[in-house]
Amino acid sequence: MNKTAFAILLIAILIVLSGVGVIAYASDWFTLPAEQWGERFESEDLPDNEGNVASAAQQISKPDNFVLPANYTAATITVTNNLNDFSFDITGCYAFDISSGQFNFRVYRGELNHFMHYLQIDGYTFDGFSGWTKAADGSYYEANYTSLNSAALSAIYTPKTFTIVFTDGVTNEVIQTLTASYGSEVKAPNAPDYSEDGLIFVGWEGGDFANVNRNATIYSVYAPARYITCIMPDGSEQQIVVAEGSSLADAIAPTYENNEFSHWRDEDGEKIDAAAVTVERDMTLEAVYSSVIPEWAETLLIVLGSLIGAALIITIVVHIVKRKVRKAA
Repeated sequence: MNKTAFAILLIAILIVLSGVGVIAYASDWFTLPAEQWGERFESEDLPDNEGNVASAAQQISKPDNFVLPANYTAATITVTNNLNDFSFDITGCYAFDISSGQFNFRVYRGELNHFMHYLQIDGYTFDGFSGWTKAADGSYYEANYTSLNSAALSAIYTPKTFTIVFTDGVTNEVIQTLTASYGSEVKAPNAPDYSEDGLIFVGWEGGDFANVNRNATIYSVYAPARYITCIMPDGSEQQIVVAEGSSLADAIAPTYENNEFSHWRDEDGEKIDAAAVTVERDMTLEAVYSSVIPEWAETLLIVLGSLIGAALIITIVVHIVKRKVRKAA
C-alpha cells in the first residue's frame, strides 16, 4: 500500500470515528460501585477536597484521545457537588439542534473518569446529574439547554442504607432489626430486663446508632446489681439499685417531699465526694437533703414582700407629709 492510499484510509477511519462519536476508554465507571474504585486501581486512598477520601482514580491521567462527535464543539461545564459544596470544571461539548431550538450538551465517560474522585462521597451512591440523561450505551450524559451559558452538572446522590441489629447481650437473641440511611439516627429498643437475675442494663455497644455509617450488630450490656441502703432524714430506710462499676454520682437518690437531694454521708457522718467513688459493693449511706420552698409559697412570699414594701413606702410618705403640715401650722 502506497503512502497516499494509507493516508486516505487513515482519514476515512477518523471521519467514521468522529461521525459516531466513538470514545476509546476501557473503564466503564457507570457500572462500577464506588466502593470498588480503590480495589480496581490497587492504590491507597488519597486525601481529597473537603476532607473526603478519594480513590486511586485521582491518579488517572486526563484522556488525550477524546474525539468530538460530528458538528459538536468543545465547552467547559461546571460540576457542582451539593453534599460538600464543592465545584469544578470539566470539558464537554455541544451542538445546536435546529428542530428544538436548543443546545444539546454532552459529557463523555472518559472525561468524567478523570474527575470521578470528586464525585465519590462517603456514605452516598452517585446517581448521575440532575436533568441529564445517560446514553443507552453508557458512553455519555446529555441534556438540552436554551442558552450556552446555562449548562451545568449538578450531581445527585442516594444515601447508602445499612442494617442495624439490636441483640440481647445475655441470650444473643435478636431484639430488633432496622434499616437506616447513612448519617441518620436510630432509636434503640427497650433492652430486656434482667434485674431479677441481679443484672442492671448499662447501655449498648458494638456500633454507632446515633450517626449510622455502617452495618452493625449492637449488643445490650449488663453489670451486676449493687444495692445502696439510703438512710433518710426521718430515720427510715430506702433501697436503690445501681450497676457495679458505675459512679456514685450517677446514683439517683430517693425523693423526699419538699426537699432536694444534696449529697451523701458515710457511716461516720462525713460528706462523700460522689464523683470520686465507684460502686463496687453494696453500701449503706445517709442521704442528705436541703429544704425546697414550694413554688406557690415562693410566689406568695414575693407578693407579700411587694405589699409590705408598698405599705412601708406609704407609711414614710404619710410621715413626711404630717411633719410638713406641723411645721406649716
